[in-house]
Amino acid sequence: MKFSVLIPVYNSEDSISSLVAEIDNYFKSSCESYEIVMVDDCSTDESWNRIEELSLDHPQIKGLRMDRNRGQQMALYWGLKYCEGEFAVTIDDDLQHNISDLDLLLERAVRGADLVFGIYDAYGSNGLRAKGSELVGIFFKSKYPNLNGNRVSSYRLIHRSVYKSLIQRDATFIYLSAELLEFAKAVDNVKVNRRERKFGQSGYTLKNCIEITLKLIFYYGIPFMKRLRKVNVNETCVDGWCGKLSNQWD
Repeated sequence: MKFSVLIPVYNSEDSISSLVAEIDNYFKSSCESYEIVMVDDCSTDESWNRIEELSLDHPQIKGLRMDRNRGQQMALYWGLKYCEGEFAVTIDDDLQHNISDLDLLLERAVRGADLVFGIYDAYGSNGLRAKGSELVGIFFKSKYPNLNGNRVSSYRLIHRSVYKSLIQRDATFIYLSAELLEFAKAVDNVKVNRRERKFGQSGYTLKNCIEITLKLIFYYGIPFMKRLRKVNVNETCVDGWCGKLSNQWD
């Protein structure tokens, strides 16, 4: 398996069919082997039913449903456990990321990067929301020297050696990029296109970004906190499966 496309889903019943179609078309043209891992973060709309329906027509789809709403980062964190590809690709469910830009990320991986972030020139906001994103960026640049001045984002290409190194933790707060950077040896950035959001709206506000930054400092910036975090590899936060997965899968 060459690629695992990992998608956190929350109240996205209107967009996920189009997203799956885009991904299918991209990989059919590239002739690369792939799977799609969709993690429903306990949506309140018909997202999970849509994932189940899609899995019947698309054998490459694995569907997971979290036991309760745990947030995008935790959904991604657990979803990686079920990925099998040489590379895992994380993209959002709102169609703002363009799967065709994966070509650009893969170029950097071929050059030796084991963790590549696709970044925008601008994130659609020059106000308080942008200032909040800067706070998160400042933390990462100060905490992780292996970033080498690069930025983090939710569009990632992760080599198997990095994402399979993750230890499943029973923690109250997870930030995936922070977890991955502990194991990445070569990090890179590539500019990607930002498409207009067709459905829903961003859940990230200035207040939200400040809260995330404070949690990042507490959970990842204080050395002894890492030792206090519990490790739990036997429990699961998933209570729904479909496609190539079943509740017996491990």
